[in-house]
Amino acid sequence: MKYLALSDLDNTLLTWNKEITNESINYIRDWVSKGNIFCISTGRPYAGAYQFYQVLGVNCPLVCDNGCSIYFLDGKNKFFTIEMNRFKEFLSRTKGMDSHIYIITSKNVSYTHHLDKVPSWIIHNEMNNLEIIDGDIVKNLKEEPLICNFWLKERFLDEFMNIIKDYEDIFFYQNWGLYDGIYSFEIHSKFASKGIALKYLKDYYKIDDDKTLAFGDELNDISMILEAHYGVSMINGNQELKAKTIYHTDYDYNNNGVIEFLKKLEND
Repeated sequence: MKYLALSDLDNTLLTWNKEITNESINYIRDWVSKGNIFCISTGRPYAGAYQFYQVLGVNCPLVCDNGCSIYFLDGKNKFFTIEMNRFKEFLSRTKGMDSHIYIITSKNVSYTHHLDKVPSWIIHNEMNNLEIIDGDIVKNLKEEPLICNFWLKERFLDEFMNIIKDYEDIFFYQNWGLYDGIYSFEIHSKFASKGIALKYLKDYYKIDDDKTLAFGDELNDISMILEAHYGVSMINGNQELKAKTIYHTDYDYNNNGVIEFLKKLEND
């Protein structure tokens, strides 16, 4: 029996000090050596996730950007991008509302406005030959966008929300809150999610539905938890998420909750 498991990172596989325990690393490596597939599935971009993928040391895909990108070791990656023309239209309509923007594409190219304000962990700085293009994004954008990180000046919120609603048929967007007069928005394709990534990998590896697992703690994990046969919320997880799941871990993220569930499944 071959299982496919997807696990979130923060507050799920990672401890409070942002590490994967040695117990989890060793168990997951052994679990994968038996023919199972274990994938990190995170909202982090590649740059913020790759170090943990290296530490885990398994030959399995890495799911980033809340399911918008799936990286394979053989380079046959899968990306769920935003349609170019309407995205450019959206950028034209919101020009001047941003404090700074950073757009990740499926190529080794990123587009930005005021790169000096972009958090370093968002930038795909581990990817080889990364080209960062600053300036007029609408004019320069040549690659379909994967993720748009849009930092919005507070005074434009109402106008911005009226505009972005016109793109709800193609956009998924998340407002991560207000800090120092700037709202942090994340925008990606409506047709991308952690759940869609799980379904893609299930079909790719020809895994039976009842051999799929997903572990998470937050609302961005709901889609993959509902897609999996064993959709597992962490005991330390969001209450809304926990209310939607049948399965829960017995231990939290500091106490190997993910692998303890796998052990229990293996012993049943």
